[in-house]
Amino acid sequence: MSNLRQNKNLAYEIGLCRIAMVVDRVHREMTKHERLAKFFPAPADWGDRRARLTYFWWVVLGGNKLRAVDLQMIPLDLRAGASEELLKDWLTVFRSATRPILGEELTRAWMQKAEQLARTYLLTEEAEATPLAIAG
Repeated sequence: MSNLRQNKNLAYEIGLCRIAMVVDRVHREMTKHERLAKFFPAPADWGDRRARLTYFWWVVLGGNKLRAVDLQMIPLDLRAGASEELLKDWLTVFRSATRPILGEELTRAWMQKAEQLARTYLLTEEAEATPLAIAG
């Protein structure tokens, strides 16, 4: 597993079931965080949103793309108001929620993808206007 960072198919190493488990746990932990909770409300359509987030991460982590991924899964208000401190909070919560499910090595590999994604879509001048589309 030492090549996970280069492995295009990290999604297959983790598996769809565990990606869904991570999505649930991360969302639950974000809703408890004092600064992040406002960006992660408990939506009435959580089942649909959970499925979309699971698919989003599946594709980001290298899984087969079955349909277009232009889901705007990162809330626009977060994209418009992101700061380095908020990004650090998001990554810390994400990492601590993921580690018990995946272990250290898979968490580290996923976090590299998450950090790259966050820096691309949260800490750019054009973040609010940048469409979130995953190539593949």
